[in-house]
Amino acid sequence: MINKSLQDFFDKTQKNNILLSIALLIIVITLVVPTGGYNYIGKITVLAILGYILYYNVKETHYLKNQQKNKLSADMKTNVWANYLLCFFIFLLFIYVVYTLL
Repeated sequence: MINKSLQDFFDKTQKNNILLSIALLIIVITLVVPTGGYNYIGKITVLAILGYILYYNVKETHYLKNQQKNKLSADMKTNVWANYLLCFFIFLLFIYVVYTLL
């Protein structure tokens, strides 16, 4: 049975996973589109989406971690570490898009 706190965390971050999929789709589209105005608009849109996802994921993960400081089960600890790893990779993707924009 899934812990109530963990289920709430899953429900809150479900929207972010959909947004991440949209951002990755826009990144692929901007790779195919030749340089021009649409390329820059797409990259700026991706930066906005990735920035929002990164902020929200870090905030929710930190809240989950602090909600039950000493009572974290193995599933919750694994989820917290996996989400921090996801945030790290989103940050790397953010830096890459900034690099390609300049």
